[in-house]
Amino acid sequence: MDESKISLFLALHGEKFSEENKSKVKEKLKSLDDSRFISIATQDYQKPDFVQLMAIFSLDRLVMGRIELTIAKLLTCGGCGIWWLLDLLNAKKNADVANFEKFTKASS
Repeated sequence: MDESKISLFLALHGEKFSEENKSKVKEKLKSLDDSRFISIATQDYQKPDFVQLMAIFSLDRLVMGRIELTIAKLLTCGGCGIWWLLDLLNAKKNADVANFEKFTKASS
């Protein structure tokens, strides 16, 4: 892929990946041809800070597209608070993992 498209992708979505995954994304983009750029760049990547904010209200899983887990989490009051606390602490990491999985799937 052209270096300008890689730079554009990282400018648009770089903050949505951890530093470790950002380097993996850059390497993967280098190996792809330019025709894949649109499908990869238009994926619905979530900002980790926004996901963490939504975790306060137990809506982090909903933002990441996991509707069934959101319903279960709300019905159990966040697993009596335990699930809620764990998601609150891990929301940014969970968003990074979900974003990298979307990227990997789109680039395959």
